[in-house]
Amino acid sequence: MNRKLLLFASTFPRWENDTEIPRFVFELGLELRRYFEVYALAPHTPGAALSENLEGLRVIRFPYFPEHQQSLAYGTGMRASLKSNPWAYAQIPSFLFCQWMALRRTVRKYRIDVVNSHWMIPQGFIASLLPAHLPCKQVLTIHAAGLFALRRLPLGKAMAQRIVRRSDLIYSVSSYNRQVLEQLVDEPVTCRILPMGIDTYYYEEQKDPAAVRAELDLPSGKMILYIGKLNEKKGVTYLLRAFHAIARERADGYLVIVGSGLLEQTLKRETRQLGLESRVTFAGQQGKDAVRKYLQAADLVVVPSIIDASGETEGLPVVLLEALASGKPVVATRVAGAPDVIVEGYNGFLAEPQNPEDLAHKIKKGLNADTEFIADQARESVQKYDWAMIGKDYRDGIFALFE
Repeated sequence: MNRKLLLFASTFPRWENDTEIPRFVFELGLELRRYFEVYALAPHTPGAALSENLEGLRVIRFPYFPEHQQSLAYGTGMRASLKSNPWAYAQIPSFLFCQWMALRRTVRKYRIDVVNSHWMIPQGFIASLLPAHLPCKQVLTIHAAGLFALRRLPLGKAMAQRIVRRSDLIYSVSSYNRQVLEQLVDEPVTCRILPMGIDTYYYEEQKDPAAVRAELDLPSGKMILYIGKLNEKKGVTYLLRAFHAIARERADGYLVIVGSGLLEQTLKRETRQLGLESRVTFAGQQGKDAVRKYLQAADLVVVPSIIDASGETEGLPVVLLEALASGKPVVATRVAGAPDVIVEGYNGFLAEPQNPEDLAHKIKKGLNADTEFIADQARESVQKYDWAMIGKDYRDGIFALFE
C-alpha cells in the first residue's frame, strides 16, 4: 500500500482548467501519484469546492473568513494582496489559525505519512507546529517568496531555524535560495537543489513560427517574448528599456509580453512614453496551450528578473525551462536560479540584472546566434528538469526517510 503524502500550499488550482493560478505544486502532485497516495491542502476561495477530486488528487480547501470576504490567498499572491487591500491584514490571524487546525485535522483524518510544505511561511512554519503525537515526516520545499518574507520579519531568523530543525528533508528550487537561507539561519543547511519541473514532451512539438504567428495575429520579423507576472521583481521595465535600444537598430524586431499583474498599467504607460506602442504587444494572461503557441512563435525568450527594492527575487522561473524545452534561446539575468540552468552561449545568454544596456547586448547576441545549435542544446539541457525526473528525486528522498 502506498504511503500518503499531503501537499501543503497556499497556491493551488481553484478548479479544473484554472489558467490564472500557477500549477507547479499541482503538477508535482500529479507526478507523485506514481509513488504515493496524494492529497492537497490549500486555502478556500469563493467559487471553489471545499473538497474535490482534481485529476486524481484529493483536494481539501479550508475556509478562513466569510466566503465572499476571503481575499488573502490567490490573485497575484499574498504579498500583493496585502499591498492592494489593507483589509486583508485583518484576515491573517484567522488564516493562520484555520490553516493550523485544517492541517492537524487532515493529517489525523487521512493518516498522512508525509507533509510536503511549499513556501517556508506560512506553510513551513505551520507544519513545524504539528504536535509530536502526529508522527508524519516533514518535507520542505523552499520557494523564494516565503524565504524572503521570513527575512523581513522581526522574528524571521528564529522562525526559519525552527522550520529547518523540524524538517526531515529540504528541497530548494535554486542554489541562491539555499545561500539566502544559510545567511538567515546563520549555519549550513543540508538541502537538495531541485526546481519545479515541466512536461518537456508537451513543449517538444515544433511548428512553423510564421504559421503560428499568423494564427496569433502577430507580425513577421524577429519576435522577442516575455512570459510571466508583471511585478517589480520580474524586471519587465528593464526589458522595455533594452528593447527601446534594439528597436532603434532593428526595424524588424518586436516584443510580446504575456501576463498580467500590478504593474501592467505602469508598463503600458512606459511603453507609450518610449514611443514603442507599435512594437510592443501586451497579450494579457494566457492559458497553458496558448503559452505554448507563443513559445513556438518566438525567436527568443527573455527572463529579466531582478532583486527588488525589498531584497526579494525569484527562485527559478518555470517559463525559463519551458522556453528551453521549446528549443528557444533564452536571455536571463544573473539572479536567483537562472545561472543554475543557463550556460552562456550553450543554451542561452546571461545578462546583468537591472542593466538595460547589457540586456540589450545579450538579446542581440541571442537573435544573431546559431539557432539550430542553441535549440539542440536547450532541449538536451532541460531533460533533467522533466517532471518524471523531479518526481523520482522526491520519491528517492522521501523513501529514504522510512528506511
